[in-house]
Amino acid sequence: KTEEAIFTLHDGALTVNGTFITEAHIAARLPRNRRAAASFFSKELGEQDTGWEVVRGTCTNHPFKFGWRGSKKCYELDMAMDYSSATFELGNWSVAVNGMRSCRGCLLAGPEHRLDISFSARGDAPSHDRPHGIIGQSFSSTAP
Repeated sequence: KTEEAIFTLHDGALTVNGTFITEAHIAARLPRNRRAAASFFSKELGEQDTGWEVVRGTCTNHPFKFGWRGSKKCYELDMAMDYSSATFELGNWSVAVNGMRSCRGCLLAGPEHRLDISFSARGDAPSHDRPHGIIGQSFSSTAP
């Protein structure tokens, strides 16, 4: 999910009307027709940029939630949170979600925290799981 924000850059010389990513959602198909889902909510991060219920989801329809130093294993899907970052790993794919302040001292309007999301593939993941979409195009080859 993205949310609108207004912030300044270059010591206030430039005002930007943009967006920040504030929610990340992961869905996984697991063996034997099982499913898992997890969501990272930046609004759950507090003053110290961490929280106790930042990640929420379901593992085969059983709800869970965790935050700082929490983790959950749902069959082959491994999820863990450090201080303000979470990792989601399934097979040769990893998704890292890093929560942080949107802007220290320059935010005029919008969410206090934002998310940076990165994807990484190992081994034969790009050739085994056919890439598609804007993000998937980044993995059409293992070459740099």
